Amino acid sequence: MPVVLDHENHIYTNTDTDEQYTSVTTFIGLFKKPFDSDFWSKQVARREKVSQQTILDKWKDVTKIACDRGTKIHLVMEDWIKDKKVEHEYKDLAESFTKKTSFIINNDSVINSEILLYNHDHKLAGTADMIVENKNFFHVLDFKTNKKFNYHSKYNEYYYPPIDHLSHCEHNTYGIQMSMYAYMHELISGKKCAGLKILYLNEFKGKRFWQEIPCNYMKDTVKSMFDYRLQKLNEIK
Repeated sequence: MPVVLDHENHIYTNTDTDEQYTSVTTFIGLFKKPFDSDFWSKQVARREKVSQQTILDKWKDVTKIACDRGTKIHLVMEDWIKDKKVEHEYKDLAESFTKKTSFIINNDSVINSEILLYNHDHKLAGTADMIVENKNFFHVLDFKTNKKFNYHSKYNEYYYPPIDHLSHCEHNTYGIQMSMYAYMHELISGKKCAGLKILYLNEFKGKRFWQEIPCNYMKDTVKSMFDYRLQKLNEIK
């Protein structure tokens, strides 16, 4: 494997050159307006009449709980996909996954779970939750467990150029992420992407299930971002 991931520090490295590659998540973040935690924590603290540090600590705790929950569920689904083993309390999610992916996964499918993808020209790498290969095409699937999922920016915010035509929201961010995985896998495998699907953890009347959310394959958007990346890399040389 020409690129490896240091899981503890989340660092991708080219084993031939020892170069560190930028992660897909970090790369996409360069095109988003950073969240001003100092400004907003002061606003919330003033409104709730508590200290700013109290709000920052609260946000940190909430983030950790959400990350731990997401990591656990990802591991559960990875075990189910690879070994068909699942803890009883997560059996509902395994059954929902099987039902929702029956139109993609068949006896001839090759399921790649937690597959590491990369692009040497742009020095980028990432890990896709799942790529399902069928003959000459494949699907990219991604599990999402966050509480909010917006299809447009509530604050009328857009990404930075060259993708400033897109509203800054979860649907577009995840769509770009999966499109990058798809594009890199096309270049590596020679196969064509047949579709992208988010499996979003939802709940209704106390029952958990995976909600299917389709995303467009934004190949042209990814190419424009990659061209921008290459231009910046050339400027550094």
